[in-house]
Amino acid sequence: MYKPGELLERLIPLDEDEQIYKELFFAKQNKDTYEEFLRKHEDFRNNELLLVENTTTFSFCLKEENILLFDNLESNICVLKHKRYSPMRGHSHTFFEMIYVLKGSCDNIIEGTSLRLVEGDICIMSSDVTHAMSVFDDSLIINILIKKTTFKETFFKLLKEDNILSTFFTRILYTNNASNYILFHTKGDIRLHT
Repeated sequence: MYKPGELLERLIPLDEDEQIYKELFFAKQNKDTYEEFLRKHEDFRNNELLLVENTTTFSFCLKEENILLFDNLESNICVLKHKRYSPMRGHSHTFFEMIYVLKGSCDNIIEGTSLRLVEGDICIMSSDVTHAMSVFDDSLIINILIKKTTFKETFFKLLKEDNILSTFFTRILYTNNASNYILFHTKGDIRLHT
């Protein structure tokens, strides 16, 4: 378990992929620096996912069985840091996604609706929803991926309660009449950072 502030300290440094994405992000702003970037990183030319242009339209679907992070049979929930500076890609997936803005802000486009999320905000998205997120600065965004079956089993008691969360999840799990996401503005509630 991390002490308050310790997790933030561990997540702030850019990892290797983020460093390259940051370099790519700034290189694309000038034709000469972009060509220099491509010469320097020859291996990028062969990886179309890394050089993809920003897009909010649907480009691919991630399925639970294809996610390496879920490969561990015990892994039903996956927590990861969103790659900063990575190109914005429209996508969907067969699992729930919860986005938590730990530091800074991000833009999330869900089915064409643009949302600005700021520090402390939590956005929960249904499965099979096309969305794209952009983080082109040093903000820290945490993605929590939850298998649909895990959610039904683990949070079954929650579904019987009468509150905004149970209503949202009951509708997305059992009806066709549901919003694709729910957004909570926590206004920096300190309990979420500890």
